[in-house]
Amino acid sequence: WTGGDNLEAARCGLGCTGVILKVRLQIEPDFQVEERSQWFDRLDPLLAEALAYPRTQFYLMPWSWRWFAQLRRPVAADAARPPGVLARILRVFRLVVFDVLLNGTIRYLAATPRRRRHLPWLFQRVVPLLAPSGVRVIDDSRRLLTVRHDLFTHVECEIFVPAPSLSAAAALVEWALRCCGGEETPPGTDA
Repeated sequence: WTGGDNLEAARCGLGCTGVILKVRLQIEPDFQVEERSQWFDRLDPLLAEALAYPRTQFYLMPWSWRWFAQLRRPVAADAARPPGVLARILRVFRLVVFDVLLNGTIRYLAATPRRRRHLPWLFQRVVPLLAPSGVRVIDDSRRLLTVRHDLFTHVECEIFVPAPSLSAAAALVEWALRCCGGEETPPGTDA
C-alpha cells in the first residue's frame, strides 16, 4: 500500500491488520492549532463549516441529539506564539471536568438502572453548560489534539464512512443509541 483508502484504514486499525514486522512513521513536528467550539442542531451545517477546519472533531450527543464540534485548523508557522492564559486554563479544565469528572459521572450513573435514568438530564442540561459554543483557543497540537483515554476503561470504535454516506450512517448511529437508551424507535422514523 502506498496511499489511498486502504492505507488510511490501516492507520486506524494498526495492529488489527495482522502481524506487523516493520513500521516507518513520519513524525510531524509540534505545531499550533486554532480551535473553536460550536453546537449544531444538524449535521449538514457542521460539515459545511468543517471544510475550513481540516482537523475538526465532532460528536453526536445522546439525548440532546445535537452535534458538538471542535473546529480545528493549523496556525501558520509565522503566526505562532506561546500559548496564552486561556489555553493553559482550558487544559486544566478539560482534564479535570471532562476527562475525570464527566467521564466518572457517566460511569457512575450508567452503573445501575435506577441511576441510569439521570443520564438524559446530564447530556441535555449539564454538558452544554460545560462546553459552550464560541470558545476559541490556540494551543500546541500535542496538548489540544490529545484526549486522556487512559483514565477510564472504555470501548471506542472508529469507522470510516465515505462523505456521501455520512448522514445515513449518523442516522443509523442515532437510532442505535436511542435503542440502547431504551427508546423503541424503528429505524428511519423521527423520534
